[in-house]
Amino acid sequence: MTRNTEFAIAYNRRGNRDVSKGDYKSAIDNYKKAIEFDPSYKDAYINIGDIYSNLLNHEESIFYYSKAIVLDPGCAEVFIKRGMAYGNIGDYDLESQDYSKAIELTPGDTSLYGKRGIVYMLTGRYREAIDDYTKLIQLAPSFYWAYVIRGDALQAIGLYRDAIEDYNSFISVYPDYPQVYNNRGKAYEGLGMDKDALLDFSRAIELMPEFSEAYTNRGELLSGMGSYNDAVVDLKTAARLGNKHAQNLLKSKSIEW
Repeated sequence: MTRNTEFAIAYNRRGNRDVSKGDYKSAIDNYKKAIEFDPSYKDAYINIGDIYSNLLNHEESIFYYSKAIVLDPGCAEVFIKRGMAYGNIGDYDLESQDYSKAIELTPGDTSLYGKRGIVYMLTGRYREAIDDYTKLIQLAPSFYWAYVIRGDALQAIGLYRDAIEDYNSFISVYPDYPQVYNNRGKAYEGLGMDKDALLDFSRAIELMPEFSEAYTNRGELLSGMGSYNDAVVDLKTAARLGNKHAQNLLKSKSIEW
């Protein structure tokens, strides 16, 4: 270890102490001192990136994480950090690319498939999301939320029966989550199984009486089934709970709520 590296380590430690006290300005100064003594000292770049990330200055955090990646392109952790920073500024393509690189480096890290899968969901890349959540389920079959998100992706491309199977897998273990009943209800509706959909929307409302989306979905379904008065009651409830879609539907019929 050279003398300069020893100084770099010492300044990096000072920076860590500053962070623990919440003195980010002094911490950055000390990390930069560490870099002056040893420009190849990766940890200091990462630490500065972490501070800027905490301060929501994501462009700066990306700059420092990128410096660390140049020094150590085999460090999956930094790709994950930079990927999250890209996501925070809405650059989802670069976010998914960084997660892909991290997966390359650590293919057994189940969380990475979930992170990338969410990005694919946000950007409408549903088939790729399905692939990622399928991999996640293979690696961690007890992570039941993966079934829900994969179910949502399957539903988005019209594979309603497969989506229902995934929602069933979740509900069999966690029977009290209103959002999953609501989502399964939409899948039943997609298959024309209106009675099953109605039961699911009603169960979602039973579990969460202020669930405006479920009221809206049940109201629209009831309207389609010819139960106009009941539909209006549900849509009014949803509108009073702040659901914009329900409000717009009622406005279009000149109905007050």
